[in-house]
Amino acid sequence: MDAEGISMEGFKQAFVKGNMFASGIAVDYGASTIVAKPGNTADQGNGTDGLTASKPPVMSTPSLATGLTVGQRIPSVKVLSQADARPWHLQELLPSNGSWRVLFFAGDVTQPSQREKLAAIGRALNNDASFLRRFTPPNPGGRCDAVFELLAVHSAPRHSVTIFDFPEVFREFTELDGYDYGKIFVDDVSYHEGFGDLYKTFGIAAEGCAVILRPDQYISFVGPLDDVAALDTFFSDFMREQAAANGGELSHGLELKGAMASNGEVADVDLVKHADKPMVQTANVLVA
Repeated sequence: MDAEGISMEGFKQAFVKGNMFASGIAVDYGASTIVAKPGNTADQGNGTDGLTASKPPVMSTPSLATGLTVGQRIPSVKVLSQADARPWHLQELLPSNGSWRVLFFAGDVTQPSQREKLAAIGRALNNDASFLRRFTPPNPGGRCDAVFELLAVHSAPRHSVTIFDFPEVFREFTELDGYDYGKIFVDDVSYHEGFGDLYKTFGIAAEGCAVILRPDQYISFVGPLDDVAALDTFFSDFMREQAAANGGELSHGLELKGAMASNGEVADVDLVKHADKPMVQTANVLVA
């Protein structure tokens, strides 16, 4: 408390809170089709309950990452590339390019229990029934991250493992690009830029967790590390399976037809849906 009776700690907290609001990262989305948290979607979200009309299909487990809030933007801390030790701010890895992200916080992957979880994740994601295969447009011989980008962040010492200790789904190989070295990261001390201490900052438990991020970096779901079935259920509630008949070509996915209202918005919109493009159901339309 200073001479004016003002608490500097309180002032600091108010300043940080105001800065978060001004930068837009204090927004907290309520429950909806794409935000798996407790609450009534009509009151908190956009009133949508998904294509399966389940309420809700899955629920997050906040205790697995106590420093993260479902419905808020994921904080940015520094991590290191497993391949070359280059430090990255987490948000640098999450450009707003329309991709959904699934972050697998794998914990100490030198532990047999965590290695087995990783192996189980790899097997599940390579299954034709997984969300990765069902909702990604066919691309024979090419990359499979057109819709979903999978990232692994572990907490073992970087030099104790290599990228080849991780399932192939995290280190794709294509004839054109070779191995993808940009999907596996570690929470470890950098050579020149300190220690991000992500696991402590995010409050991630020793068993790890999986986090789904919307294309705008907001957290949709937090769940057990190896519960791929929950991820399948989450995405199945609003995405359309891809049609193999399109030969791997992406279509526009959605056409809007309607008259323009006086305020410039589209009125009386008719939707022409295409089955070969994932769509997100918002308040009253399906958005490609």
